[in-house]
Amino acid sequence: MTLRIADQGGWAALADRLTARGSEADPRSAMAVVADFARSLPGVTAAAVVLVESDELVWVAGSDPPSEDLRARLAHRVRLADLAPGPPEKVRRHAGDPVGIGPEAVVVPFTTSGRPAGALCAVLDDRARPATQEGGPLLEALAALAGAAIHWAGAAERAARDRRALEALHGLAGALLAGAAVDDVLQLLALRALEVARADLATIVLPARDQAGLEIRVAVGAHADAVRGQRFAREGSLSGDVLAAGRPIRLADLPSDPRGHQPVVALGVFGPWLSVPLWFRGRAAGTLSLGRTRARPPFSEDESVMLQTFATQASLSIERGQVQQEVAEVAHALRQALVPPSLPALPGIDLAARLRPRRSGIGGDFYDVISLPGGEWGFVVGDIAGSGPSAAALTALARHTVLTAAHTLRQPADLLGVLNESMLSRTGDEQFCTAVYARARVRRRSVRLVLARAGHPYPVLLRSGGEAALIRPPGEPLGIRRHPDIGTETVILDPGDALVLYTDGLVESRGPGAQHDAGALLDVLRDVAGQPAEAIAHHLDSMLEARRERLDDVAFVVIAAPEHRRS
Repeated sequence: MTLRIADQGGWAALADRLTARGSEADPRSAMAVVADFARSLPGVTAAAVVLVESDELVWVAGSDPPSEDLRARLAHRVRLADLAPGPPEKVRRHAGDPVGIGPEAVVVPFTTSGRPAGALCAVLDDRARPATQEGGPLLEALAALAGAAIHWAGAAERAARDRRALEALHGLAGALLAGAAVDDVLQLLALRALEVARADLATIVLPARDQAGLEIRVAVGAHADAVRGQRFAREGSLSGDVLAAGRPIRLADLPSDPRGHQPVVALGVFGPWLSVPLWFRGRAAGTLSLGRTRARPPFSEDESVMLQTFATQASLSIERGQVQQEVAEVAHALRQALVPPSLPALPGIDLAARLRPRRSGIGGDFYDVISLPGGEWGFVVGDIAGSGPSAAALTALARHTVLTAAHTLRQPADLLGVLNESMLSRTGDEQFCTAVYARARVRRRSVRLVLARAGHPYPVLLRSGGEAALIRPPGEPLGIRRHPDIGTETVILDPGDALVLYTDGLVESRGPGAQHDAGALLDVLRDVAGQPAEAIAHHLDSMLEARRERLDDVAFVVIAAPEHRRS
């Protein structure tokens, strides 16, 4: 419905329509409403709105699009220079009629946030001179409303875009926390950038895997399959310049720039283009680019700033993901070095063992099974206080010390004494170690173990008949004082019996006081009394899986005397 100036409340209705349009973040539709209203003013025979987008003038039609003839006749009267900031006349009247437009045309610039935003253009009827005089101030007021509508639309669009960007960053962080591969996260980054900026194509360019030039590693959106995987030289390319300068490059028309991505330019579809650097470990290592089809408006400076901020935050998330992945790989390698590659087959002994790492980071739990002279076997389970690379390094030292000393020292307490000396020579004030070491000899119908304990959780002796008890030799942690108290005890395993050595993570306690929480462990083990070592280990695995959160590493070794022994 066309609004007439004579209509009561016409201006209020116009303001309502502009506000509604602005809330939809659609400035062009809002300007169509302005042009339509302008044509209802006295003495106005034609009207249109011109907008400033990316330092260019863009004509916007009303509800009835102006003819090409009208565009041509008005075009020479509106120049970008006329809309420069400052205090120029609000209403420009151009006398004369060199192209048959009529005796008078009016151009009313309007601003948004102090910057030129566009102009309202109107053709006045020379037969309505009184109305013309009235229409000038009305056009000024209407242009002011147009500027406000552009501001509302821009604010709504920025709010919606920021919301999309925040949601996209949360999605990227969630994918990284879920353990997604970096390539998958890059794909998600391109997709989210496409949605945030309402572009038609998004690409991520990285150095080719063989380092020979650059490669479009990721592409999503229109014609993505045609450009994905395409390679080109770094020198003389748009992405190469973005990487060299470390700043965004914004183009109104990609094909007209000699640096344009040739695989994209060859499609003949895309015009507006925006490339921003992706930063990894302090250097520009890739580019994120967005393209729009030629019929769409160029990217604005505000969009360039937004995309750079979005790309930088995403790059930091991806970089953290890469670091986490590398740390996880190192942690896995370190953990593999802290346990034997496989458990040996022990004549007369049934054996099972586990090392269950914490949810993140590197802990200090370890175990080992050592072949000793005379057909005996050594079993050690230890726990270095702390976590991280320093704890892992100290754990490797402790394991090496035990492996070396076990071949020369028969008494378990002596072996732990040597480990204490090694810890004192290498540890800081806050690092110590707890450990339990058992030396086993297989007899005709039993297994005899002599074990020593140094501040470690009490081992559990599980009898085949269902009795479970803690073995309680005294013992102080290692690495604290020169001569710690290290107690020993002898245990005989009859057929079906088992001895469980473990770290405090199994009972969810931290520090030397873990034995106080061992009551629940005894109850769990009674349910599997008399079963093979692997069945007992599997039962302990199930107990760990049932926990919602595990605060520490868990290591345990199950040593059992088989139920059926040769006579």
